[in-house]
Amino acid sequence: SCQMSVLRGTWSKRAATACWLHAADELTIEVLAQVKYDAYVVDAQHGMSQVADAVRQLRALQAMSQATALVRITELSAKEIGSYLDAGFVGVICPMVNTKAQAQALVSACRYAPEGDRSWGPTRAVLKSGGSLPAYYQSMIDSSSKPIVLA
Repeated sequence: SCQMSVLRGTWSKRAATACWLHAADELTIEVLAQVKYDAYVVDAQHGMSQVADAVRQLRALQAMSQATALVRITELSAKEIGSYLDAGFVGVICPMVNTKAQAQALVSACRYAPEGDRSWGPTRAVLKSGGSLPAYYQSMIDSSSKPIVLA
């Protein structure tokens, strides 16, 4: 997706700015989107957002901004990671990754085969990227646009 390349391009030139969101409502993100951060992080670990709240916030952000949408997940869970990426979040921040094996599991959960074991079901993500399943899959395995993974 274009958003992933934009954030990666920003990192190559300067430190990126990000807004960390603990609130679970859409209005907060719509107001904060006017500030023009490079990325917005919905904090599902320590914030008030559950998956449905986070997806509503994602929709509000995508309507108001070209910024990169990231989510801090609650734990290292392939199911949770898949839900957020399938909804259209560009990347995940995962807490409590303390070992090489956990880091490998995190990356694997974010990538489709042959590089990982992410389950296929990106309905909303495909719609937001132009509606082509093959093009979406290709963007997810391209090194310039695969999901952003932070631990």
